[in-house]
Amino acid sequence: MSVTNELAQRVRYVYSGYNWSDTNLKTQLADCTLEEIHHPILGFNTIAQLTFHLFYYVGVQIRVLEGGPLSGNDALSWETPKFKTQEEWDSFLQQCWREGAHFAQLIENMPPQTLWSEFDEPRYKTFYYNLTGLVEHLYYHLGQIVLIKKAIRSQDNMDKTVPI
Repeated sequence: MSVTNELAQRVRYVYSGYNWSDTNLKTQLADCTLEEIHHPILGFNTIAQLTFHLFYYVGVQIRVLEGGPLSGNDALSWETPKFKTQEEWDSFLQQCWREGAHFAQLIENMPPQTLWSEFDEPRYKTFYYNLTGLVEHLYYHLGQIVLIKKAIRSQDNMDKTVPI
């Protein structure tokens, strides 16, 4: 298996399982209600905010892998839409899963030597650095989503919520 195949597989694992963390984005987000995704707890970002933030950056990297310029802004990555219906949230998630599959395919189709090439410009280092960094970022926020979801569903913590 090539390094690009392995990286693509790592992306697939964080999306849908078979990883060391024994959880994944699809499983954790599948049963979230509208109330839960927008529920502020302990001053943390909401599940909706974290999810939007994650997939914003997947989109940024997809554009680069498709030959476009690196164009992203951390402030924009937090401009989460207010999902008003469960259907809107579910549709957003379906788009995320499609983009994730496309992202993994782009990585898999990349010539392995490209991994050591510059990612847009020198300050962004290599493709390898950015792709592995994004996988780390996905797992980091997946962990936050898991904890926030557990806290929301725990009656003991419901009274400790604070508005953002």
